Amino acid sequence: MYYLKNNLSNLQGCHSERSEESSPNVRNGFFTSFRMTFQHSINKFIIRNEYFIKNKYLFILFFLYFCQSLCHAQNPYRINKERDITSCILITANLFESFYLDSKIEPMTENQVNGLKRSDLWVIDRSATYNYSSTALTTSDILVAGLCASPLLLLINNYNSRFTELGFMTYEVFGITGFLQFYAKAATTRARPYTYNPEVSLSEKITSEARRSFFSAHTAFAFATAVYISTVYSDYEPDSKYKYYVWAGTLGLAGTIGFLRWYGGAHFPTDILTGAVIGSAIGYLVPLAHRKDNVNSSWQIGPGLAGNNLLFNVICRF
Repeated sequence: MYYLKNNLSNLQGCHSERSEESSPNVRNGFFTSFRMTFQHSINKFIIRNEYFIKNKYLFILFFLYFCQSLCHAQNPYRINKERDITSCILITANLFESFYLDSKIEPMTENQVNGLKRSDLWVIDRSATYNYSSTALTTSDILVAGLCASPLLLLINNYNSRFTELGFMTYEVFGITGFLQFYAKAATTRARPYTYNPEVSLSEKITSEARRSFFSAHTAFAFATAVYISTVYSDYEPDSKYKYYVWAGTLGLAGTIGFLRWYGGAHFPTDILTGAVIGSAIGYLVPLAHRKDNVNSSWQIGPGLAGNNLLFNVICRF
């Protein structure tokens, strides 16, 4: 607790120092004034809610309690073994290929870093370039790990074929989200917001990690898991009064993770919004494609072929 309290104090001090060192022209601007006021309010919120942050593990365990009840509900899902095995093979191949491409990202040179200008960014993205907090980023790592581990509770009790069905769906959700974010980062090599921040050391800016901004993988995985867990819970327990709390809790936690990625200077708002949309779509469409009442569904997710390239198709029939 003492260590976390010191980190929170450093987090508040870091932003206060940046505000004091801002140039007169920027400090007098309307946008910067709004940003400083907003960040001050966030700092106060974090300090006042220190108890919640200290006990974030209790919040995660409280949420996981609801997931356990799924083990006793009727199974609404069905697996098409031919389609799903092929899909998982395809997902695995894409994960290897996309990870390989991502590993080839080259770091920026010092000249490239010095050439970065905030004025070249969209207005909506400029706020993130003033942020940098290792505490916020570490907290986001812990929260996303806890949230992404929650589907494991769905696999605890192997009743009938439930282990197989939930196992396939969980792998598909995480696998598709994983290779999409790898491909996106390798294709865009977008510089992270902190590379625009003069207060961040050059050594942190000239790494390959500094060019993996688009889109936010943390946010994508968080929203994919949140929507997936909430959808599965609602399908297993359609009459449960707790399903609305599950939706609110998981989406609230996912949103908090996205905010911490912005506050830590790791992602632009457009990175976070894109990750949230992509993750939410995957978390919803995968369970939808496996529902028993969708055997002749208008929705299908499965492998396809484009030239010599294997890919995923999302098909909607009317």
